[in-house]
This record gives sequence, C-alpha cells and structure tokens, in this order.
Amino acid sequence: MTFYHFIWHINQFNFIGVEQLLLLARRRDIRKISLDMPDHTDVVLPLDEIKHAIAIDYDPVENQVYWTDDEVRAIKRAYLDGTGED
Repeated sequence: MTFYHFIWHINQFNFIGVEQLLLLARRRDIRKISLDMPDHTDVVLPLDEIKHAIAIDYDPVENQVYWTDDEVRAIKRAYLDGTGED
C-alpha cells in the first residue's frame, strides 16, 4: 500500500520548502521514497517492531506515520525519522 503526501518544511523564521514523498508498507518494513530525487531511491524507516504491516497513513501535522500490523493486531505509530515508535 502506498501513500503520497507533500511535507511542508518550516523553520522558526521562514518557509523552507516542500518535499514530495511516497510511503510504502512492505510487510516487514516501511519505506520512504523521495519523489524530489531523480533516482527515487527508497529509504527504510528505522523501525524495530514491524511484523506484518498491511496499511499505512501519515499525519502531516504531527509528522507521524501510522500503520496496521496484522500479525500483532495493533495500530502503531512513529515519527517519520523512526523515533517515538509505539
């Protein structure tokens, strides 16, 4: 399952830019693919507890990715950088 979203980068003083990305759940991992890069290289998010991810969503306000893990029957979340997993 894939998800496409624009991420607005804003620092304390001004607008930095927009990142186009694709999130991909692949059973044992979740990958981020930057659509701004010409080669579209995927990066595996550093998450520890994924057993069987079958659905994915993204909260742009909190910068968190959510997924359903079918094997452990749970909805989990973490920040896009892999921290705060629960």
